[in-house]
Formats: sequence, structure tokens, C-alpha cells
Amino acid sequence: MAELFIWGLIFAIFCMILNSLKPKEKPPPPPPKKEYKQSFKEKTILEILKGKSEDDIIAENEGLSKDEIKEWKEKFLNDVSDFVEQREQMYNQIGELDVQVKWFKKICEKHIGDDWKEKTGYKGN
Repeated sequence: MAELFIWGLIFAIFCMILNSLKPKEKPPPPPPKKEYKQSFKEKTILEILKGKSEDDIIAENEGLSKDEIKEWKEKFLNDVSDFVEQREQMYNQIGELDVQVKWFKKICEKHIGDDWKEKTGYKGN
């Protein structure tokens, strides 16, 4: 009887060893992150910022995480900030160019005469 017990124990240990040598199944990879078009992201964030919808409702309806919406919102606000900054620079540059054009017209009128546009073929205003 003791021999049968020992053989059973050896068999159990042998099975455990074999089982541990099997390659472990890898967990399935996470589903790929869904890609959204930039226009969808912007429309979604504008909806939130205008107060038409809340983050939670949009996240639930569209299958988004709150982190994704937060990330989109931060990017959108950074882009708007960059746009405003660039617009200010552009307005400043336009102002400088306007001053230069006025100076140019004044100098042309002074040195060429009132009909300087016809004489030079100037096409501007």
C-alpha cells in the first residue's frame, strides 16, 4: 500500500512539473485604441466648452474615456492659445506693413508727383 502511495505521489509531482513546463497562454492584447478624426475631436470639445454636453455624457455615448476627453480638451485649448498668439503677431505685422505702404505712397507722391501711380504702373490701392 505504501508503494502505491509513493507512486501516486511521484505521478502527481511529475504532472505538476509537466504542467509548469507548458507555455503560458498570453492574455489577449488590449483592443486597439480607436482613432478619431480631428474634426470629430474639435466638434466634441466645442460641444463641451459651449455647455451643450458634459464630459461624462459624451464619454458614455461615444465610448470614450474621461482621460481621452481631457487630453483632447488640453490639446484644443493649447491650439487655440497658439492661434491667438499667431493672430496677434500677424496683426502687428500688418500694421507695420500698412505704415510702410503709406510711407512709400507719400515718398512717391513727393518725388514723382500726384500722378505717380499712372507713371509707375502701381496696381495697389
